[in-house]
Amino acid sequence: MQNSNSAVSVISDSQRRCEVQSLGKWIGTADGIGNNCLIHSILQALALELRLVRPDVLNECDHALSLCMDCRRALVALPSSDVRRPAVRNDDGSICTEATDAEHDAAHLQVHIHSSFVVNFFLSNAGMAGHVLEQPVRIRESVICREVLPTRR
Repeated sequence: MQNSNSAVSVISDSQRRCEVQSLGKWIGTADGIGNNCLIHSILQALALELRLVRPDVLNECDHALSLCMDCRRALVALPSSDVRRPAVRNDDGSICTEATDAEHDAAHLQVHIHSSFVVNFFLSNAGMAGHVLEQPVRIRESVICREVLPTRR
């Protein structure tokens, strides 16, 4: 498939998914409801790829979403001085003082700030009972966001 506005060759999402999977990589899709896409992605990786969380938590969509919302609530409950508490940020990384409490609570999460908290939350709340990690686990998350923008007419 060739994009008429560019000399760059493009492929469909399903073709790219097949390419990546043929390399032995695992690809999931995360629900972005409430900006919980990072939380949901980590839950999937812990359950399906690393088997550190019971995989059955993903069988019931409502249960997985509920766990993600519980994790978000735990982040929001952190003291305002804790860098891991969700916050709307300005371009320079400072906290946006014009944002409402609700906007801060629903802010996008950042992999380097929130991932460790999310992993520990799920291991504590949905982890395999009695499972002991023999060695540290390293998770590599690649986040690709595709925003759906309104079409102009």
